[in-house]
Amino acid sequence: GWFIRLTQNTGERVIVDPDVFGDFLFFNTWIPENTVCSAGGSGVLMSIDLVTGGRPEIAPFDLNGDNTIDSTDLLLSGSSTYAATGQIFTRGLPASSSFLTDYQYTPGTSGGSTIEKRRVRPPAPPPTPTPPTPLSNMKRNSWQEIRH
Repeated sequence: GWFIRLTQNTGERVIVDPDVFGDFLFFNTWIPENTVCSAGGSGVLMSIDLVTGGRPEIAPFDLNGDNTIDSTDLLLSGSSTYAATGQIFTRGLPASSSFLTDYQYTPGTSGGSTIEKRRVRPPAPPPTPTPPTPLSNMKRNSWQEIRH
């Protein structure tokens, strides 16, 4: 097993179920406001490698907003590039996400338009199935008549 230490802010937690989509595990965190009795806050839309629980090897979502997921969606640190594991949610506290084709839809608690849409890497297409053996090559091997 593995665990993730949430260090974005004090009080950050995961309260929604994670979603498996393609090679990634997506989940949302909540960061409540520090004010006592306040209902507000923010969150982070997270994505990690499904097998290792670590940072994905490839970009899981369209970080730069050009509607394509490729190497330009990687982050740069010195001379190395790496995939982002999270993106700040801008519409209040994020609820559970839904996935349709290659988009993630996440409702939030802010007023107005509260659903955030982001392009994510779609699952790889399934392998092409092996065609069945043609029936024309089949012949009757035996015959038995049953009478009552």
